[in-house]
Amino acid sequence: MFRHYIALFNARDYERLITFYTEDVELELPASSPRGREGIRRYYSDLHRFVRERLRIDFLLVGRDRIATELYTEFRCLHDLPTFSFKPLVAGEVFRCTNFVHYDLVGDRFRRIRVARYKVHEADPRARPVAARA
Repeated sequence: MFRHYIALFNARDYERLITFYTEDVELELPASSPRGREGIRRYYSDLHRFVRERLRIDFLLVGRDRIATELYTEFRCLHDLPTFSFKPLVAGEVFRCTNFVHYDLVGDRFRRIRVARYKVHEADPRARPVAARA
């Protein structure tokens, strides 16, 4: 289930992506906290006009009502983005990081998603494009 969610995220399939959320889902990011399915869809739709974001699972732990993961994330800047949460980005720039992400579940839906910055990869030997998985 979670790998499918990541594949939908990487494909920007917002219609199917939001079906993984409860109606009152909360997304807690370091610089923003969109609420509800539509709030999260709007947040990512706006962000993804400026960057191509790709996720790769580095670590995944699934419990009965929680998921914990380390997500390697690559942002390819398409248009200048001076308000990017890590640092201003210019078109063509690539920013890579790993974040800790915790998902609280209600049934099989995400109710709360908490994202914490972990590591910025300036010269990471793993730094390669993150391939989408179907």
